Amino acid sequence: MNEHGNGGFLYVYPAMAFGGTQTDFEKSSFVVVGAPLDSTGTHRTGYREAPMVIRAASAQVEQYSFRFSVDASKGKVHDLGDLLLGPDPMHSVGIIEQTVRQIRAGSRIPVILGGEHTITYGAFMGSEADRLIVFDAHMDLRDEYLYTKFSHATWLRRLVEQVDPKKILHVGARATSED
Repeated sequence: MNEHGNGGFLYVYPAMAFGGTQTDFEKSSFVVVGAPLDSTGTHRTGYREAPMVIRAASAQVEQYSFRFSVDASKGKVHDLGDLLLGPDPMHSVGIIEQTVRQIRAGSRIPVILGGEHTITYGAFMGSEADRLIVFDAHMDLRDEYLYTKFSHATWLRRLVEQVDPKKILHVGARATSED
């Protein structure tokens, strides 16, 4: 495992950088970070593999858009690698939040590759954004799920306890619980 530190957190270098190219951190506009969290999912495991799979797929995408006349290969993207996250979702979300804060403090745009739904809580809290659009088939508004207050099924409930719910747009819900 090839590890490096940044701001007190450990990252594992990616085998392949996002988009297949890598800009020096100091010259970057966008910073990609993998958040391979897989600690509260219940249907099946494997969410932790998503950052690696997304990176592999990103290298196969054509990078020029005729619609927007933009060449993504010139986007100044730096891939930090994957955060080393543990089994405690609250601790992991705290690491994600602080990482996003550090990236934003350098006037860069964070791009977080996950991982289970709970990573969104940390990414949003660290972003200083005042609005959120969630694309999900489930509302994730349960107060508790499987005897825990913070999981993939409760993260949005925890967020609306912190943020005005009118600033959150949820798109695609097809199922919910009474909560």
